Amino acid sequence: MNLQETKNAMNQLKKDWDDISARSHVSEVGLDLDRADLIRRYRQEERLSQRQIAEALHCSQQTISDILNYKDYMSTSSDGTRLTRRRFLAYWKQISDPKMTKGRRELDLNTITDPDRRAAALVRQEEYRVYKAACHADIRKLVEAGKSPAKRGKKPLDHKPAKIQTVKQLARAVREIRQGPLAKELARLKRLLHAERSTYAPDQLAGAAVVIEREMARLDKLLAGIGKNFQEPGQPTEANAGA
Repeated sequence: MNLQETKNAMNQLKKDWDDISARSHVSEVGLDLDRADLIRRYRQEERLSQRQIAEALHCSQQTISDILNYKDYMSTSSDGTRLTRRRFLAYWKQISDPKMTKGRRELDLNTITDPDRRAAALVRQEEYRVYKAACHADIRKLVEAGKSPAKRGKKPLDHKPAKIQTVKQLARAVREIRQGPLAKELARLKRLLHAERSTYAPDQLAGAAVVIEREMARLDKLLAGIGKNFQEPGQPTEANAGA
């Protein structure tokens, strides 16, 4: 296809995509499956690359890969109609190895003309197909067993004062410090208060004191270091105040 034909195909793809999204009587599962079919059709019939499809739809290539991956899973699952794409991707992140999946997408073989490169690409594509099928099988076992995807915890906040710029970040940092080792040692102290003398252990008290002192020092350092991040407009800084 020449440049104008490619542009026309991309514009038509966007129109067809919007028509699918406008269907109010179809479930989200059905919409995603129709979207995947549309992507595959434009790849096969119009020879659009995955990059061109992502550009036409104003989304990332990763989103296109996720939709196609979801379609592949659903096409081999007899009870997969209950699984939404969002839930499938939660399972996928739990099961798959990022080292194997990062940056992986369906190859545009029509753009590879060198025989050796094409052969190597086909080998990599087949290896990934086998790996993906194995991951789909593991996901299917979790679904059939009624197990929910593992929840992914929030990334721990960097407690360096320079990294905290909002009140919400400050509240989270303080909460993480208070609910971490500090809370654990305070709970242990409460248990020791009610222990019998035979189980009384001064070294446990000393150990708890060290942890509490360390965590309180972290909290003091955090609160002392963020003052400049929350100064009122026009308020002099410490350096200016001493001048």
